[in-house]
Amino acid sequence: MRYIIILILGITLTFSCKKKSVDETPSPAPETESLALLEKEVLNTYLNIGDAVYEDAYSTVDSLSIHIEAFCNSPTAEKFEACKYAWKRARIMYGQTEAYRGVEGPIDNYESYINGWPLDEAYIDYVYDSSKATNVYKGIINDTLNYKEINYNTLREANEKLGDASVTTGYHAIEFLLWGQDFYTDSPGKRSFTDYTIAPNAERRRQYLLTVVFMLKQDIANVRLEFKGNYRADLLVNVSLNYNCFLLLDGISKMSKGEFGGERIIPALETKNQEDEHSCFSDNTHVDLVTNALGMQNIYLGVYKRKNGLFIKGRSLSTLIDRLNPGYNANATQYISNAVTESLQIGIPFDRAILSDLGGHIKNTAQAWVGFSDELKKAALAIESAK
Repeated sequence: MRYIIILILGITLTFSCKKKSVDETPSPAPETESLALLEKEVLNTYLNIGDAVYEDAYSTVDSLSIHIEAFCNSPTAEKFEACKYAWKRARIMYGQTEAYRGVEGPIDNYESYINGWPLDEAYIDYVYDSSKATNVYKGIINDTLNYKEINYNTLREANEKLGDASVTTGYHAIEFLLWGQDFYTDSPGKRSFTDYTIAPNAERRRQYLLTVVFMLKQDIANVRLEFKGNYRADLLVNVSLNYNCFLLLDGISKMSKGEFGGERIIPALETKNQEDEHSCFSDNTHVDLVTNALGMQNIYLGVYKRKNGLFIKGRSLSTLIDRLNPGYNANATQYISNAVTESLQIGIPFDRAILSDLGGHIKNTAQAWVGFSDELKKAALAIESAK
């Protein structure tokens, strides 16, 4: 866990450093340039960062799949822990892609398969029944009558079939299969690797884990290819540049307040229930909150530090908004900075932090997202009126 935090801090601490890299873009053009030219450069930066972050997300999921295959071929406690670590590494990259949701991009067609949440554990595997003080073996893995085979089609068709929580695929399905239910305030779930060796339906459980990581890898690959192809071409159509910049700001504004500052923080803070946290099985929610903020900051400021340490830079939404209304830009820049710094200070694990919110960092993070969203909404209207 400490190494994961160091990786995140490395991204945030070097974010504003001026480093030369092969990806560095030319200096900004004079302010006399046309608005359309600036908008096209801004959209190009948005797309270049998206290409890079999806590539990094795919790379880390590929690594996760390698670890899971090795574990399923010969399960050991050490290999099981390696799978968990690889999952956490993968979340650092994927968390930064989520800022690309809600803007009519390819991710919106795959998100329910990739990052569906919340998740009904009993739909997948056994759960603990406190009234009987024993595990109840149910779900797809244990239901051999209705789910004779566990394969791509089975899991795809079953995903969200009974409602939003009947999630069968994606990061959180893998998370549950690695950690199991979390009943603890001082640690994540404690699923044993023996669930894949001597427990009932161990072979089917291995097959489920192998299938779901294959599907995740394929889905992210599809998003990446569609983003580089048709989506890029559509976003750069000259007659639609102004509208597309408006679309980005409007979508990002809604995602900031509704998802990042709303659904992922407020319910858990109000109910004090660990079931309302995003990565509840692994106690990785604090990382989700930080990487979501970083992803939005990447897009807004036009700077992304890649997994290999290189930077993607370019003229950004911040550049565009500053030209139209410097006040909106100054406020938005401060709010997104606050979202990053406040989320970094949230206590670990999140399910314990929500009980008291010492320092108010969870609440402050939510408020920063609301402020950021409001400024972007104003900026979107300014862009729309600047046609």
